[in-house]
Amino acid sequence: MASNLQKRSYWMRACYLVLAVQAQPIFRTSRTCKSICIRLMSAWKQLTIAQKAATFDTDDPKKFAEFADKFLESKLYTQGKAEPIRHALLFFLSPDYFERMVSIKDRQNIVGHFKNLLSDTTKNQLHKNIKKNKPLLIDQAIFEIRQKLESAYPQDLVDFYLEPIQVSGSWVSVEEIQRRLAENDITPGTEASHLPHAVTEGEQRFYQYYGKSRKALRKPKLESFRKQHGFLFCECCDDRGGKYPANFGKAIFEVHHRKSIADYSDQGEETTHDDLAVLCANCHNAIHATDPLMSVEDFKAECGFE
Repeated sequence: MASNLQKRSYWMRACYLVLAVQAQPIFRTSRTCKSICIRLMSAWKQLTIAQKAATFDTDDPKKFAEFADKFLESKLYTQGKAEPIRHALLFFLSPDYFERMVSIKDRQNIVGHFKNLLSDTTKNQLHKNIKKNKPLLIDQAIFEIRQKLESAYPQDLVDFYLEPIQVSGSWVSVEEIQRRLAENDITPGTEASHLPHAVTEGEQRFYQYYGKSRKALRKPKLESFRKQHGFLFCECCDDRGGKYPANFGKAIFEVHHRKSIADYSDQGEETTHDDLAVLCANCHNAIHATDPLMSVEDFKAECGFE
């Protein structure tokens, strides 16, 4: 135990050096940076071995954040001068939980932009403490948002400053995230009878643009198709995802609207399972390259998949 804690202490001292030397220029000569880190390390040294073990829990990084915040509730901290240092230190210590950002404004803007991805519990906690400086609540909210983004973009590195999360200085819309989450939500074994068979799509709504809305029928269509045929396959090229491991194979299948949603009336039209086809990602992209949109049957014949 003592050996592990000693290693952790060395790590923390190393983090202080990195923070003091490698951070932004304002921090390199900042007395605030030095005083905050010294105050925090002094408080750490006063803890017993058992207290250190309980505080620096790699499985629950929030515990050390709570410890740090107790010693950062000073005038400098409430003025916002110490908070960026706190964010940098926590990221160095637990990069899987805390984000690589020290900007208070960016953190607040991220929560504001993606707030509809948050659970009701998190929203209520943020609302109750809206007038208080509770950085750990923002940390928890951003981590919850990150989990949703990683589910929506399972093949991409999720970074709030890089594509596909930030494009041309703007964050991706919540509607796009929710659409991706719905499309990626396939749970094998779900009874098709418990899933929606038809929804209304195509009605015009005002998001960040004016256009046709979509609602997710991917999950129910795929489950219904699997139940009908016993397995999933592309209705064009007959690809069954066999070259992928079983837990990845289903990810190649997408649901194609036989009638383009762009051709739906502005009031919206009902879309049923019969209006959808199951295609692999390659065929789905290829068929949408046709203009006008070809039928699945004509596209299959054109490609020689008969």
